[in-house]
Amino acid sequence: LFREGERMQAIYVVRVGTFKASVARDEGGEQVTCFPIAGDLLGFDALAGGVHTTTVTALEDGEVCPIPLDRLVDPSQSHAGKLVRRMFELASAELAREERMMLVVANGHSAARVASFLLHLSQRLVERGYSPAEFELRMSRAEIGSWLGLAAETVSRHLTAFMRRGWIEVRQRRVRLLSFEQLQQVCHDASVR
Repeated sequence: LFREGERMQAIYVVRVGTFKASVARDEGGEQVTCFPIAGDLLGFDALAGGVHTTTVTALEDGEVCPIPLDRLVDPSQSHAGKLVRRMFELASAELAREERMMLVVANGHSAARVASFLLHLSQRLVERGYSPAEFELRMSRAEIGSWLGLAAETVSRHLTAFMRRGWIEVRQRRVRLLSFEQLQQVCHDASVR
């Protein structure tokens, strides 16, 4: 959709699909910063300097609605004020969610990070009218690990452990959450420590 260092053209609303936002690492490779899904806003990273600080890539066929900057700031557009207000409400809610998730990543042990990722994604899907318990992971284990600060093998190991305990089912990329309570308990135990 856009690359790190490109000039900002618009704010984008994800209509369909899953995306990955990432930044280039100095030593090579990438650091995943989030996984935008339907209803999320993209492009706010460039508001301050006019240049994108992240690269956003589609992980599957997707659709976005671009909102050119001039439409947002043009006072002659009667809908502009309502649109801007709603966009900031959505952006604020997303920032709050991401901050909570980053606290888990910073302070949680690896099992809590993986459990939090699943619960976080489930909550975001519910807010958009999708099933909280069954969804596709469009991102690879390596991409999930990059976001959580874990190796892909660690992500896979915890998903396998959660399956053995009967908390989740995983068939290729399809995940079914069977015990929200147990996953929440893993997160709670980490926060108590």
